[in-house]
Amino acid sequence: MQDRLERFMARLYTDGELRKAFVADPMVVGEREGLSAEQCRAMAAMPLDHLHRAARSYEHKRRGAKTKPASLARRLFGR
Repeated sequence: MQDRLERFMARLYTDGELRKAFVADPMVVGEREGLSAEQCRAMAAMPLDHLHRAARSYEHKRRGAKTKPASLARRLFGR
């Protein structure tokens, strides 16, 4: 059960459509995703600002991982 909850949370942080549906009705989405009633209640009680902050953080990290840092020479000399 813990694995299911962790996978759900990871998807919630990275999938905007799932997050939107969850915000609209967390209990229904949690049940649909196979969470227990207790897990659904706990997820529904999560402050939404925390959810959105975590999602923005993951998005920022994913964008950063996709860009290759410039070499020292390029940063210093523009080459």
